Amino acid sequence: MAFLKLANIGKIYVSESNISVGIRGVNLEFERGEFVAVTGESGSGKSTLLNVISGMDTYEEGELYIEGEPTSHYIQADWEEFRQKYVSFIFQDYNIVDSFTVLENVELALMHIENPKERRNRALELLRRVGLEKYLKQRGSKLSGGQKQRTVIARALAKDSPIILADEPTGNLDSVSSREIMELLHEVSRDKLVLVVTHDFGEVEPFATRHIRIYDGGVEYDRILRKYEPVSDGVREKTEKPGLKKTLRQGMTLGSTRFRSMPKLTAFLCILMILAGVGLFVITSFCGELFLENETNDIFQHINGRLVVVRRDGSPITEAECEALAQQTGAENYMRFDYVLDTAEYRGSLNRYVSWQYGYQQDFGLREGRWPVADDEVALRVPVSARRESRGEYDDSDLPILLGSTIELGGLRYTVCGITYTADNTLPLLARFTESGMKLLGYSLYLKSTEISSAILRADLVGKGEDSESRVLDSKSMELNLYNFDIVPGEKKILYWSELDELQAFSGKEKEADGATINYTLDLFGLGRRPDYYGYGAVRPDFSASRSVSVRLDGVERKTVDRYGPSFALSSALLEEIMEDFIKDSYSQSSLFFKNDEQARAAVSKLDRSVYFAVLSNAKQASLDGAMSRLFSVIGNMVLWLGSVAFLILFVSLSSSKAMMATRGDLAIMRSMGIRVPVIRFAVYMQMLFTLIPAAIAVAVLALVLFLTPGLNAAFMFLHPMGYVLIGLGLLLVALAVSKRHVRKLFRDSVKKTIKAGGNA
Repeated sequence: MAFLKLANIGKIYVSESNISVGIRGVNLEFERGEFVAVTGESGSGKSTLLNVISGMDTYEEGELYIEGEPTSHYIQADWEEFRQKYVSFIFQDYNIVDSFTVLENVELALMHIENPKERRNRALELLRRVGLEKYLKQRGSKLSGGQKQRTVIARALAKDSPIILADEPTGNLDSVSSREIMELLHEVSRDKLVLVVTHDFGEVEPFATRHIRIYDGGVEYDRILRKYEPVSDGVREKTEKPGLKKTLRQGMTLGSTRFRSMPKLTAFLCILMILAGVGLFVITSFCGELFLENETNDIFQHINGRLVVVRRDGSPITEAECEALAQQTGAENYMRFDYVLDTAEYRGSLNRYVSWQYGYQQDFGLREGRWPVADDEVALRVPVSARRESRGEYDDSDLPILLGSTIELGGLRYTVCGITYTADNTLPLLARFTESGMKLLGYSLYLKSTEISSAILRADLVGKGEDSESRVLDSKSMELNLYNFDIVPGEKKILYWSELDELQAFSGKEKEADGATINYTLDLFGLGRRPDYYGYGAVRPDFSASRSVSVRLDGVERKTVDRYGPSFALSSALLEEIMEDFIKDSYSQSSLFFKNDEQARAAVSKLDRSVYFAVLSNAKQASLDGAMSRLFSVIGNMVLWLGSVAFLILFVSLSSSKAMMATRGDLAIMRSMGIRVPVIRFAVYMQMLFTLIPAAIAVAVLALVLFLTPGLNAAFMFLHPMGYVLIGLGLLLVALAVSKRHVRKLFRDSVKKTIKAGGNA
């Protein structure tokens, strides 16, 4: 049984204009160990014969047998496996991968060796054998013709195929180089079948064991020139097709080599993917992280470990009752008047809401200053955009926020005694006070809340006569603007009058009032009870009745203020006295605090559920309108985001198409070597996927610059981990889609056609 047999083989070429015969009626048998010279006139069919034997060209007539097995039923994948197992091809035009080094070209044929070190050592040994040990790092494009041919021969030896096909291997070489190449081929033919197509039989004659002349598509003669020793044990066992793991491993090796060895193409692809990454960063920030930053109908501000407690009948919980509940449930702390925790204040200058915090909660860490010790001091966590030295058109007067600056929160003025800046501009502005300072803030917010419609102040200034009988010096009743008053620290119950027109009656009477007292009544009129249980039974503050409070004061002062400043001011002690009396019968919600939500949830079972209703502070309010609104928002953002990804795919694909198509010739050479198409396809994917590394670095650097630069911080929404996952997924989609598009084009034509075209599209 012949090792290779051609039985009546015929190859016909059909084009639009005519039909031509490549070869016809070819009957040949070959054995391993033969060195066969194939000659003939140009166009006689010599190269066609080699292309058919290698499987790079199909045949329409006859049968080709390899080790006794027919091949007429082979499909493309079978021919690829055939070339991988049996054939090494040496072309007249070398078909070296120009962008690869000499070493990398040889290692291409050694990818079946899993160990990189072993693969490298084998390649070095073969290159020493062909005399190229000094040119290991030289790129193929820089080699001479003889060096290229030696590289290709080393590559053929590395593959260790039983069949070596050489098509005019010395056609472009001088006589000295030609003889050296023939000697190399003769040396390797001792255990292989070598077929050399040549136009100069004299070059091959000293080495050939057989001479076949092709004429007009057929065998003119077939002569034995000298005896050879056939290799009797050359029959190879059938091997299973490589599995997925091996395909992926080889594809990754080839992909990394292409990425490393094509600096211009790699740089271009990296630039395109960096642009895609920047585009995805901008659009993801613009979309507000899609549904990842979903708005929810929060009933309360969620504080880990906070448990909100109300009576089921809606009546207020007393301070003593709160303390008893804390002891009963094991709470670390409680807050009788927790209105401040569920009240946010919008800061237009920062485009953010303010959230409040004090001692029992986790520290947010200070970069500058200290924690507050006085009621009019505050420590802040603000985005770095608050550091801006210049103020924009819409900035509030409290920008920039720096250590020692004054900021207004909840209608009260505070000195910033401690501060930390965060790059995450989606976080609320976080303010921490002393415990008493937090309580005052709550009173101020409560007094200024929209549920209170107005306040009436009636003040009587009372002095003492010689007979020690009190006399009324003056009196005035007026409606006060609850959105425009000031709180000042101090224990004295002093009412500070401003110099506004309606208070001129008190001007100049400070001396007369010295040592006197002021009697006044403050009536707060509410809008009525709000039976708003939010589905959980949690009741908001009750403003069902007006309250009157009379307080005797120690004196009166004038205070000069701006026209747009507070119309009156209350001392902190006075505010506390007024509000404590006011809320004792109206405020019905309190909070208990535990280490975490799990402990808070466990504490619910310790409460008398017939009396109390308790819920974690992360409770949500179901709202169909809100859910539909969020759904449409998510869909709209998703469409926008996916549309942007589609645009980037098109942009990168079109921009890189010409550059990628220029590598078709390299891929065809690899296919001619028997490297399987799945491996090469995966290598193309890996080459594009490697460009994600610089793209990811560029996105990270961009994010760092944007979010740490005060002037830019407010312009882009801070992206949390899931936002970067979205960017990563988007870049992955772009890379895979572009690779798929290129792969479809790169493998559109046959190996022979692509090589003949030189790799051009």
